[in-house]
Amino acid sequence: MNAVIRPEEHPPEVVPLSVAALRLLDEQGFFSGDTSRQELVDGVLIMVPPPGSTHQFVESQTVEVLLDALTRAGLRSRLRVQPGGGFQIGEHTLLGPDLMLVRRNSQPKDWTAEDVVIMIEIAWSSLTHDLGDKARLYAAAGIAEYWVLDVADSALIIHRDPSPTHYGSIRTARAPDEVSALLVPELTVAVGDLF
Repeated sequence: MNAVIRPEEHPPEVVPLSVAALRLLDEQGFFSGDTSRQELVDGVLIMVPPPGSTHQFVESQTVEVLLDALTRAGLRSRLRVQPGGGFQIGEHTLLGPDLMLVRRNSQPKDWTAEDVVIMIEIAWSSLTHDLGDKARLYAAAGIAEYWVLDVADSALIIHRDPSPTHYGSIRTARAPDEVSALLVPELTVAVGDLF
């Protein structure tokens, strides 16, 4: 009986999607008509559902509160509130934060951790992702301060002291607490005003 000779097996290779490839797909209209937002986490494409009305309300409220706080602190010429947009971390990760407080002279495609004063996510249905993968990625990128607004609990979860794997300091604030920004302590907001 003849032995069966098989070719050497080669398992399929999983190739992570790059940020450049994702941007090219977007420019070519691959996502046109899709209301989801695209995020890339370690090369894996994540389709994020569009925000609901509660999320949109808290986001709008947060923008107003931050703009008022910037005006009171005399910081409008130095900082701006950036809704949406993307924040690239390496070659295979592109996150879509809800809001960023950034230095006014920074440019969207070139944002680095030095440009971001506070990274902000509004968590209505995304709390696990925002406190898990996103917190890990923002910490690894060196984002000095990361806020998660837990809408269901009317709580602001503040992450500071980033390391390559996590944030060393995490605390929760609720009304009537006031919070000062780490990098610009003259900027203060009342937690209750965010919700």
